[in-house]
Amino acid sequence: MPVTGLTWDVNPASAQWLDENRHRLDHAPVLAALGYGLGLSTAGNLAAARAALAGGLTRLMRRDPFQDRLTFVNDTRQVVGIGLAAQAMSAELPAIRDWLLEILSDERLQPADRFHDLLQRHVRSTLNGPSAFAGCPGRGECVVI
Repeated sequence: MPVTGLTWDVNPASAQWLDENRHRLDHAPVLAALGYGLGLSTAGNLAAARAALAGGLTRLMRRDPFQDRLTFVNDTRQVVGIGLAAQAMSAELPAIRDWLLEILSDERLQPADRFHDLLQRHVRSTLNGPSAFAGCPGRGECVVI
């Protein structure tokens, strides 16, 4: 039975959300949430969200993404969110695209399964542009989400 009166109003671009999460703005899951938020949001304090995202992504790029198995590259939700963040911030932070593409092409990145591999390929393709099918065995075997 559905819960009545439960309102889902989470907007990572809102001033309240940014304030509540300001101490975590260099953590990949929070940056991924901001990526989703900027990718979907037309409301909220977008300038503040973009500024927070620029600072957090800059700090994230300084860390080794392969340091342990708990890294964002092993979580498909975070990979997609960071990919969305990279797209949203391409004008303000052009290095983020190349940084993420390098990580997603690194031989140390070992997808846990075919779905994880598909999402990594999708994010790479999205960052490279619509005609990028690098690494696909054949057009009939590539799936775009």
